Amino acid sequence: MVIHWRTWIRFWNIFYGTAHMAVTVVVLIYLFALKPAAYQRCRTAFLLMNIFAIAGYAVYPLMPPRLVNVCDDKYGGCLKSYKFVDTLDKIGGFWSWKDAKVSKVSNQYAAMPSMHAGYSIWCAASMYAYSPHTTVRIIALLYPILTLYCIVVTANHFFLDAVYGGAAFWVASQLAVYAPRIGRGADESEDAASPAAAGSDSEKQFLLPITAPGGDLALLKPSAPATAAALIKSTLHLTTSTLQKR
Repeated sequence: MVIHWRTWIRFWNIFYGTAHMAVTVVVLIYLFALKPAAYQRCRTAFLLMNIFAIAGYAVYPLMPPRLVNVCDDKYGGCLKSYKFVDTLDKIGGFWSWKDAKVSKVSNQYAAMPSMHAGYSIWCAASMYAYSPHTTVRIIALLYPILTLYCIVVTANHFFLDAVYGGAAFWVASQLAVYAPRIGRGADESEDAASPAAAGSDSEKQFLLPITAPGGDLALLKPSAPATAAALIKSTLHLTTSTLQKR
């Protein structure tokens, strides 16, 4: 079992505890400093996504898998038929949920929607839509996949938690286009900020001429391999088209 690969699991524990906030802050700074027009919509979508998540945690708190079979913790479910392992506690990283300070300030039942998943999709959509660099856009597409693996293998989320995290992002991105433009970049055009919206020749030849809600080319051409990365790219393009054009 993968749990016995301690160095591997420790790496994902560290990834879980650092990338979630570090990558998000970097993307926010990038948008604010270099893509102010794009920052408008992305910022609003990010705020709305967090509002939806917090509302969900408050109305219907749900337990993460790492607590399901735990009996020696006040937060545990003590369902001994399950074999989940709290990898942050048993193997370690930079911190653990059982650290006194972490336990005091954290919500142990903030499992669904997964904001690790939601943030990673938001970061990927933002960088895919607005970075002019192909390498950065490819890395952006991989980031949600890595995050999904991370949150599941460390027993911090179920797969369905990630699905709802993605749903929170999608709804937020759809509503963000109707929000008033306030603050930095409010008077600037989003079209100029987005190489994805403009569509280079290489970009256009990779896409079918089918119009998405925002008027962009949206779907992969039939000859493109139906890999997971390609499908995620298509999905992100459908979502970011709305942020860019409406």
